[in-house]
Parts: sequence; structure tokens; C-alpha cells
Amino acid sequence: MPLKKPTGWTRVRDAQLPGWSSSGGPWITPELAMQQLVWSETFVTGGHPVDLPLAQPYTKLDYYADAVVVAFPSLAVRPALCAK
Repeated sequence: MPLKKPTGWTRVRDAQLPGWSSSGGPWITPELAMQQLVWSETFVTGGHPVDLPLAQPYTKLDYYADAVVVAFPSLAVRPALCAK
């Protein structure tokens, strides 16, 4: 006796195809859509507190939200980048 596929098998298979499971639809707003982690770099001279605006990285559909800011010392100073 051949095995029968369970009801809904086609829907489950189709839901795993590219373009279906990751695309969403017109009801999905940019803040609920798939996210892309982007970054910008800012070089500063250390040794004192710094308060400056950070450059906003690339955005899609005019949507951007901060996730985290990470600061760490450079291994080597690159004067050309510090002069920006």
C-alpha cells in the first residue's frame, strides 16, 4: 500500500521555497521585515570623553534603527582615516 502524504504537505513544502518564507508581503512594514546589520566607522582621539553624532549607515526604504554602538582601541593608527 503506497504511503499518502499528510494533508497540507504541499503548503509546507511551498512555504520553504525561496521568495515565500523570507519575502513577506505588502502588509509587512519595513520595521517588521527582514533586517540587515549595517555599520559606520568613526575614528577619534582617545583619552577623554567624546560626545559627537555618529554617521548613519546605509538604509533601505528610509528605515533605520540603532542596534548597538561598539567602541574599541585601534591596533594601528591610520592618519588618512583620522583626518576625515
